[in-house]
Parts: sequence; structure tokens; C-alpha cells
Amino acid sequence: MLKKKTIMILFTAMLLTQVLVLQPTISKAALNSNSIPSIQSVEKPITSTLTIDSPGGTEKVKTNVFIDGGFEKVDPDGSPDAMYDSGSGYSQHNHSYQSEVYAGSYGAFISCRGTSQYSFYAQSNRYMAFISERSYLDEKITLDFWYNAKANPDYAQGADIYFRFWFSTNVGNHYLYYYLSRISGLPANTSQSAFIDVRGGLNSWTNIVRNVTYDFEDAFSTGADLSLSYIYYTYFHATSVINPSGDTILLFDEVSITNDTGFNFMHLNGDFEDGDSNHWNDYSYGPGSVFRTDADFTEGNYAMNITATCPSSSSSGYASADKELYAGWGAIPKSSYVEQPGDLTFSFDWKYSDTPGIGTQNAYFYIHSQNNTYSSYIYIIQGDEDDDITGGYSNYTLSSTYSYYYLESENLGSRDTWNTANIDYYSLMSSLNLTNLVPYYIGFSTHCNNYVNGKVQFLVDDLRVITYPAPDPSFEGNLYYDPSDPIMYWQTPSNPNYVNVTTDAYTGNWAANLSSYNGYTNVYCRKPTFLPVYYTNLYTDFYWRLDSMTDIGNLAYAEIRLEIDYTKAIHYVLGNNSLYNAINNTNNCYYFVEGHNQIGSWNNIFRHLFWDALTAFGPGNWNVTEIDLMCMGQGTEVVKMIVDDVHFVRDIQGPTINNLIQNPVDPVYGQAVDVSVDVTDNILLSTVTFNYKIGSNPWGTGPLSVVGDTYTATIPGADYGETVSYYFEAMDGHYYTTELGSELNPYTYVVDDFTDPVLTLEVPPESQVLNRTILFNITDAHDLGSGIATFEIIINETVVYNNITFPATYAWDTEIYDNIDYTVIFRLVDNAGNIVEISYSYTIYNPPTGWETFKAFMIKWGPYIGGGAGALLIGILVIVIVVRRKKRIA
Repeated sequence: MLKKKTIMILFTAMLLTQVLVLQPTISKAALNSNSIPSIQSVEKPITSTLTIDSPGGTEKVKTNVFIDGGFEKVDPDGSPDAMYDSGSGYSQHNHSYQSEVYAGSYGAFISCRGTSQYSFYAQSNRYMAFISERSYLDEKITLDFWYNAKANPDYAQGADIYFRFWFSTNVGNHYLYYYLSRISGLPANTSQSAFIDVRGGLNSWTNIVRNVTYDFEDAFSTGADLSLSYIYYTYFHATSVINPSGDTILLFDEVSITNDTGFNFMHLNGDFEDGDSNHWNDYSYGPGSVFRTDADFTEGNYAMNITATCPSSSSSGYASADKELYAGWGAIPKSSYVEQPGDLTFSFDWKYSDTPGIGTQNAYFYIHSQNNTYSSYIYIIQGDEDDDITGGYSNYTLSSTYSYYYLESENLGSRDTWNTANIDYYSLMSSLNLTNLVPYYIGFSTHCNNYVNGKVQFLVDDLRVITYPAPDPSFEGNLYYDPSDPIMYWQTPSNPNYVNVTTDAYTGNWAANLSSYNGYTNVYCRKPTFLPVYYTNLYTDFYWRLDSMTDIGNLAYAEIRLEIDYTKAIHYVLGNNSLYNAINNTNNCYYFVEGHNQIGSWNNIFRHLFWDALTAFGPGNWNVTEIDLMCMGQGTEVVKMIVDDVHFVRDIQGPTINNLIQNPVDPVYGQAVDVSVDVTDNILLSTVTFNYKIGSNPWGTGPLSVVGDTYTATIPGADYGETVSYYFEAMDGHYYTTELGSELNPYTYVVDDFTDPVLTLEVPPESQVLNRTILFNITDAHDLGSGIATFEIIINETVVYNNITFPATYAWDTEIYDNIDYTVIFRLVDNAGNIVEISYSYTIYNPPTGWETFKAFMIKWGPYIGGGAGALLIGILVIVIVVRRKKRIA
């Protein structure tokens, strides 16, 4: 019984061994489970030995932080959700209006109407400083005009009509509004603006007479000196709402502004009887729009359509779509830190079309930048009616404050064709000698001016803003020191005692320094971002150092938190005390990182972000939407942490295959060949596959055995002359594949034969004296490898036999050979050139015949025999020969 059990155990072990060896591919992850990211757990994951630096073979990730640059989402009004848009509506102005006036032959008319997207306005203004006289308020200024609020169908929705003064005073500008038509209730007065209700009825003429000096004094208590305060501008203004039910229309006439001496500051065409628009400033508009369109696009299903129209030769239209690049504003806009080319790029597809004419039509992309003292406005003209920006655009700079630049796009002049713009922010600013500026706004704008039924259309798609997910990942962007904003590109509390930068950096000059003590717990450094996590090869690569983590009775912890799609979070816990309680739930997942709670040493968070998100929240198109550096020490606890180089990286390197060893190097027929390689990966090796084929057979995979990083395959023995081809293929956990050799260019060897063929003979023993006919029997001649090529029998260097049919017999007629010594060689050669030679030495002696004896006698004695003696001797000799011959026959 014991013997049977032993046999069964041995049999099972052999079977398992065969199953393991015969697997065509072997998962490295299966062999080393520690290489797989940890599961969702607050337990400290099993990790390899702590290393300071992240592995090589990765690249720092830059991401498109612009959300929905393909304009696939739409707002209720039809505009792209990704942009803030604005545009003109309808407005008309006429200062020689005759259809309905209060007095005389002419009056003024303004009307406006909003669109389905935008409210709009109409206004007519007078610049009062164009005359030399000033309407100083200490001269008891009086306003007098007639107006007719002809139509205001949307007043209940906010449409209104008013007259406005703009005053220039010794304490700044002030504004006074007289409402002529609006919904009940007025805006609240402020220190610079006041609102007065003088509403009359609709569609009837009403006279307004106001003591402006009194109204000013009653509205403002700012200490303005009336003798230094005067009217700078006057406005008649009408507004309309989004989706109006009709036009807002205002008529006005007989406008005068007088002082206590009776001087009329509106004496130039205040009654409009000049019959023209002199001294009144206004402009008519046609509608602009910003819509999402599915009629023409380059990616996805939609594009953005920005269109401006102008109905007449004295009208204009515009539309714009823009987006801020900052998240918060401190000493500077908290946007992107740009220190070299490639740190920030803008790209978009665009198509421009216009209406050829004599007006002004254009479309442009703009970038607004600034620091604490200087502003820059850059306009890149994508399309222009004249395809020339030298005439209608002027760069100008106020050296210490701001600058405007108008630049020509690469494809200016292209119409009705899609183009792609690529703009490197650093290179652009360097070309203009602009430094230390932060981009905070980008946008697109179209304009159409002074052409009957003019139209400009600008399509935009696939807008991308490519930069690092963290705005200033290494905290090097300190343009200057501001104690209220110590880390300029990140959002922080305005308290440099707890959040600041330190020169104790892992790389570079600076790192973020966060401390929580004395009960101050609002310690953070954060930045909104947008980083898709659907790349399976995406990893964190953060460096951190924990300098203090006390545990004296209050809660304390430090973490780097990644917000996921605004509502969820992955918490990488750097350290915590005993009161910290991490509980995973549907919105939060906690990972205790490698080096957790280590004090005083730099550590690296190199985590498989894709796997962490998948493990925490399941499958989904997850995105990192904010990066938070956080620490908290309640009460008397002290927590100090330093963070540097907040990068995300992508694995871009496949496995490494090297140290190929083939044993034996020159295999012979039937001999198995071992082939081994060393295979490693910078992060996670998935599978190694060995592929081979023999001769013309199809490719197949072979079993692999693994010892450490060495993978060994065994190729079965093959026939002589066969070409054996093979190569290795390795794939990492992110499907990067490396081959050593390939199907088209494999490693090869040809099966050889180094074994001599076999030759078996039956021949007379060597050194015998032979005569007559001798038989040589070749009883066996074969070669199991390459086969027999030739067989020869060579007698004294003469080939007397050449045949490869066996067994065989060769009859050597020695009687035709001289009686001398002979060497007989039996030579067998296989197809690989291996030779077997067997050599024998023989002596041949065949007794001479009677005739031969007589011949020899005569040759020797013939000259001495003559005459009868000779004849007698011959006769006797003949008789002797005859007698001997008969005896032999008998």
C-alpha cells in the first residue's frame, strides 16, 4: 500500500511539473504578486524595498487641461458649454429722425433688440468736453429734454430706458441715472452711482427738467468739490433682454443743459435741427452669435460657430467666446508657470469665411497675460478681409504698464478650409521680448463692420491647452515674494507662517512647505486641473518628506489628495497618528503610501493611478480634477511636510530582453537546444513568449521555465539540414512589447552532423598474399544524420568502385594486377562531409602461366640459342609445356 502511495505522489508531481513547463507564456505578475498595485484597503500595501527615485522609462505627462475643447456639450441657448460667449444684438440710431418729433423738423431715435443668446442695448452719447466750456456743478446746472418711451414690451423682464450723466470730479468719476422706463424698483445707490426714478408713460411725450446740481448733492456725499466737478459725458440708453418680444424704442428731442447764466452746453445740435448726427455719437449693430454646430467639424460631432453680421454700411456686429486659464487670483493669476518651450501650448482647428467688400471683417485668437505690474494683450489674426494686417492694426506699448500686439497667423488668407493652429506660449512671448507674464485669458472673436449684409463666420474645433497637470509642479515659479501669496501658482491660505516655499527642495531651488501647529488646521496647497485617467500606463511621481508627526492626544495626518471628477477622492496618506481613522466608501479611498510615517527622509509616491482609481471606484472614465497637498494637526499636534516635483508620468518603455544564450551553439540532428534570455521591465512585466519553427513548419510557441529574470526555452531536436528559427517576445503591463528577433528577422541555426557514418566490411585479413579473385563484402554502410553521400574503393589511389547501394560485394581480380604490394582504401562520406576510411595492405602474387615462363626464357636466353640447338630446345620445351598442361587439366 505504501509503495502504491509513493508511486501516486511521484506521478502527481511529474504531472504538475509538466503542466508548468508546458505553458507557452508565463505572467511575470503571477510569479511576483508584489508587482501588482495594492487592492482597495486602508491597510499598508505590500511593496518592494523603498527606493528614492522613480523608475526610468517614463515621460512627464502633459495634459489637455481645457475641458470639452471639442464642444460636444451645449448650453440651453445653443452655445458651447466650454466657453463664455458674448455678442451683439440689433440696434439702430437716427439723429435726423422725422417720423415723430416733439418740435421742429428733426428729433432722435434709438432702438434695440436682444437675440436668443444675448441682451443688448442702444445708446447715444455726447462728449461734453469737446467744447471749451465746462458745465461745473457749482453753476446750478439744469437738464431739460423731451422723450417718448415709444416701446418697452419687455420691461417686466428687465428691459429699461434711462438717461445717464458721467461726472468727472476731484474724487473720481460719479454716475447719475434718470430712469425713464423700467420695472418698479431701482438699483441701490452706491458711493459712485445713484438712481432717480422719473418714469413717465409709454408712447407719449414727457418733459424732464432736473436741477442736476441738486440731484448730485443729494445723491453723493463723497466730498466732491462742485467747482471742480463737471459733466464729462451724457447718454440716452435703451436695453433689451434675451429672447425679447419686441424692440425697445426711445425718441428724444430738444435736449438742453444750461447753467445759472443761461448758457446751453448743448447749443450745438441739441435740438437735432442740423438734420445730421453731428456731435452725437452712436453706432448701429447687427447680431452676433456663438453656437455649437454639427454642420462642419473636425473631431467628435460638433464645432463652435462664431458669427458676426452687419446689416448696413454704418453698422457693426461682433461675437466672442473666451475662457479663463486661472483658478483663483492672488498676487498674480493662478495659471500656468512657463519657463521653457513646450510648457504651455495652444492648438485648435479653425475655418474662416467672410463677405468680400469694402468694410472691415476679421477673426482672431487672443491671449491676455499679466503679472503684478504689467499686462499684455496679444491678438493673432486668423482671417482678415484684406489678408493684410499692416494697415488696419497698430501695435502699441505703454512701457511700464501694458502692450497690445497684433500678429499674423500662419495661414492668414485661408478661407473656407480647415487649418490647425499650434502656438507655443513661451516661444510667442520670447519673440515679443515679454517675460515673467502669466496667461490668464484666451478667446476668439469675430467682427464685421460697415458693409451691407456683411457676415464673418469663424469655426473652431478641437481646442487644446496642453500643460502639466500641476501648474508649477516643482514650485519654482516665484516671480517675487508676496507674504499674502507665498506659492503663487497654487491656491493657499493667505498665511505664510503655515504654507510657504522652502529651499530644502528635492530638486531645483524651491519646494512647498506645509506646517500645521498651534491649532491652525486650514493648511493646504491646491490646484484645479483636468487629467484623464483612462491611460492604463499613468502613474503618480510625487516627492515628499515628512518632518514631524506627533501623537499626543489629538488628530494629526498628512496626505496628497487627488480629487476625482469633483465628488470623489483618492487619499495618499503620507503619515498619521493613532487617532487617524481612514474609512473607504463610495467617494473616498485611502492608500498608505510607501515610506508611510517615515520622518526626515525623501520618499517617492510612484503609484499606478489608473489601477488605484479602478480599484477605488470601479470602471469609469475618471479624471483628476484637483490636486491637494494637505496636513492637519489639531490642538498641540505638530505636522510638517515638504512636497516637490508633483508630476504625473507615463510608462513609455517596453521590457528589456538581453543576454541571449543558445546551448549548444551548433546543434546536431536530434539534439535539443536550450535558449535563454534575461527579461526585465522598468515597472511591471506581464508575459514572455517564445516563438519558434523548424524548417517549413508553421510558427509555434514553446514552453518556458523561469529562474529569477532568466527565461529558458528548449527546442526539440531536428533533422540534419533543417533551419530552426526563433525569437522572444515580452509584454509589460501596459501592452508595450519588445522582441528579440522577430518573425521576419528571427535568430536561426542549421542542424548539423558531426558523427561519422558507419561502415562494416568483410575482407581478407591485412598483410596476406592474395591471388586470383578476391571478394570484398560491404555488409553495412549507413549514416543516421545527414545520410550517405559517396562510397569508394580505392586501390593504390585508383577508384575502382563508386556506389552507395548496400550491402554490396566487390570482386577484385588480382590476376590483372602485378604481383606487388597494394593499399586498398574503403572510403565512406556522409552528406555533412564526415569521412570514414578503412585501409588494408595486401601483396598480390599470382604464379606465372607456361607462356609467360617461355616468354621470359626466350627473352633471357634467346640470343644464345641458334640453329639446330635452338630448334631442338624449342621442340623439347613445347613437349614439356604440353605434358604439364595435360596434367593440370587432369
